[in-house]
Amino acid sequence: MMFFKHFLSAIQLLTIIPLKISFDRDQLEKSVLYFVPVGFLIGAILLGSHWILKSYLHPAVLSSFLLVIWVFMTGAIHLDGFIDTMDGLYAGRTKEERFKIMHDTKIGSIGVVSVIILLLMKFSLLYSINSLNMWQALLITPAWSRWGMVLMCCLFPYAKEEGKGKIFVEGARKWYILPQGIIVLICSLFLLGWETFYILIVLSLFIYFFGLLLKSKIGGITGDTIGAVNEIGEVLVLLCISLIQCIQT
Repeated sequence: MMFFKHFLSAIQLLTIIPLKISFDRDQLEKSVLYFVPVGFLIGAILLGSHWILKSYLHPAVLSSFLLVIWVFMTGAIHLDGFIDTMDGLYAGRTKEERFKIMHDTKIGSIGVVSVIILLLMKFSLLYSINSLNMWQALLITPAWSRWGMVLMCCLFPYAKEEGKGKIFVEGARKWYILPQGIIVLICSLFLLGWETFYILIVLSLFIYFFGLLLKSKIGGITGDTIGAVNEIGEVLVLLCISLIQCIQT
C-alpha cells in the first residue's frame, strides 16, 4: 500500500486533482519514482478530452482547447517555473541576481515573451500532428517530459541550501531513471516504432546540456528549473513526433 501513497503524492504534486491528502517527507521523496505514471495519467485525460471534442471542433480550435486543458490540469505550476527560469537566466548578471529575479513575484519581459513563444509552439505542434498520431502524442508526451524531470533530479545537484524542489533532488536515486525510462520507451516503441529513439536522444541531450548550463549559471538546479525542463521537454517531444509523422508519411 505504501507505493500507492507515493503515487497519490505524485498526483497531488503534479496535477490539480483534489486528493487533499497529507504526506510526510518520505512520501515526497519517493514520489519522484512515480512522475512518469502521473505523466501517463495526464496523457490519458488529454486523450479522453480529444476523443470527446474532436467530432465537434475544428482542428485548430481543438488544439487550443487541448492546450488549455493541458495547462490548467497542472495548475500552470511548471509554466510558472519556466517563466521564472527564463527571467533569471537572461536578466541576471550574477548567481545572486538570478536567484533574486527567480524569486520575484513580478514577471519580466523575457519571461512573458518566452512563455508566449512556448505556448505558440505547443499549439502549432499540436495542430501539425494529424488525428492518427494525435492520440499517441497526447498519451506519451507528458510521460516523456516527466521522465526528463526525473533525469534532471537524478543527475544534477540542487543549487540552494533550501527550496521547494530540494526534497525531490535529495530523494531522487539514479536507479529511478531506468524503470521509468523503460516504461515510457516500451510504450513509445509500441505506438511509434523505432523512431521513438529520436525522442530519447533529443530529450536526453537537452537535459544534459541544459543541466550543465544551469550548473554554470546558478550552481545547479531548482524547483523552477525542474518545471522549465518539463515545459521545454514537452515541446521537444511534440516536435519529434511531428517530425516522425513526416518521416512515416
